[in-house]
Amino acid sequence: MDDPNMTPSGDPLVPPKVPLVLDGRQHESRTTHWLDVRNPATQRIVANVPVTTPAELNTAVQTGKAAQPAWAKRPLSSRVRTMFLFQEAIRENLDELSMLITQEQGKTLDDSVDDILRGLEVVEQACAAGTALMGSTMPNVARGVDCQSVRVPLGVCACVCPQLFPAMLPLWTIPLAIVAGNAVVLKPSEGAPSAGVMLAELAMQAGVPSGVLNVVHGGQSTVDLLVSHPDVKAVSFLGSSKVGQKVYRTATTHGKRVQASMTSKNHSVILPDAPMELAADAIARAAFQSLGQRSMSLSVLVLVGDAKEKFMPLLLDHARKLKVNAGHEPGADIGPIGTAWAKEYTEAQVLDAINAGATLELDGRGVKVPGYDKGNFMGPTVLSGVTPAMKCYREEVHGPVLLVMHAEALEDAIQYINDNEQAGMGCSIFTSSPFAARSFRHQVESGMVGINIATPTPPPFFSFTGWRKSFAGDHHMNGTEGIHFYTQQKTIVSRRVPRGPCRSAVGARERRG
Repeated sequence: MDDPNMTPSGDPLVPPKVPLVLDGRQHESRTTHWLDVRNPATQRIVANVPVTTPAELNTAVQTGKAAQPAWAKRPLSSRVRTMFLFQEAIRENLDELSMLITQEQGKTLDDSVDDILRGLEVVEQACAAGTALMGSTMPNVARGVDCQSVRVPLGVCACVCPQLFPAMLPLWTIPLAIVAGNAVVLKPSEGAPSAGVMLAELAMQAGVPSGVLNVVHGGQSTVDLLVSHPDVKAVSFLGSSKVGQKVYRTATTHGKRVQASMTSKNHSVILPDAPMELAADAIARAAFQSLGQRSMSLSVLVLVGDAKEKFMPLLLDHARKLKVNAGHEPGADIGPIGTAWAKEYTEAQVLDAINAGATLELDGRGVKVPGYDKGNFMGPTVLSGVTPAMKCYREEVHGPVLLVMHAEALEDAIQYINDNEQAGMGCSIFTSSPFAARSFRHQVESGMVGINIATPTPPPFFSFTGWRKSFAGDHHMNGTEGIHFYTQQKTIVSRRVPRGPCRSAVGARERRG
């Protein structure tokens, strides 16, 4: 039977208001400024999200500040058990959470599940945080003197999330911050806020105490207030370079610790001896699935020597097989772009590149999806003959567009990457030559390198290591660095003294008590 409260496409007739989460409870904001959350496949409004008032944001921070000391005093084993329960709660609600992401962000259900599972790996890392939180001790650094270093939590930490990863980034930050003994204020994307609220609810069901995790909403004004708040000690961000640089400048100006992973012009190099079929499939998926909007999506392909003649037909064949459809439809490989603005911008970048001399090998503009005439759809698009001077190479492109360049030799391809300040996140090479692979990994100036792997995203016990303009901050996300970001070191130097005939003051208090 059809639900009378839903449209045929599954959108609500009366959009719900996305709540704040303050002190362990959901609250409807008192704001007078609400933003529409639209389903990118239909343009229907699926929710209204508040622009949190300054007073509500301050309540979120102060609530976290009040709750954090008691949470930090809990034994680490107790905090870890909470993370085990949090992981279980997320897995039990995987279907509902993934549907929320697809409805608001647009990505396919498979991509939404991957979004959650990639975040769950970090929850699992938090369950094993003990080693990374260990301090160190050295006895007898001087006669009768011992020295000890311990890691202590920072206090209240902020997490600012992009629309691209409504679940993954909260799960890259919340578990590590909380298991280390901090409180967190989460600011989900105003374009896809509901997953963040649901994750906060699941965390509290798992045993995270009231006040330790709070959720606020809004756009740039909310971000500015949050990252400049005097009681916020650290800020985590993953998203566009423009927003990331602003978050970094604002937070550091106010003396805060920051980790900002930003968009990257990720390159992949194809040598003539590459495993061509393997490379074509990997490149097509890395460039076009998730609409090329992942931080590790492939933006630029560099074909070396005569690799173009062998590789381009295979790439175009794989790209044409990818199906564009609404994210919840069976068999969809590529969903709609998150916003109408991003679609328009991407199409403008393609036209600008053609006017600048690039060749349109595959045109994904004007894609029509039956039943979704208003959707922000764009299919795989391939531009060859791209040069470093073109705008599309120098700036971000917000859609499924692959830029193809040519290099005479491997050294020239490496130089393209090293000359592009935006290419510091990840890069890859496809080759059968161990010598070429070794030269590439040692010479390229990028934080993550793939050898015959298009997307070199490491498992979370390694850090997510962007370089150059793809990262700004103190410690990278994930791994031991990710946990150390949420703690600071305290060093204690103590001298052993002989116990005298008088009992200690502590002992006297114990006798009185």
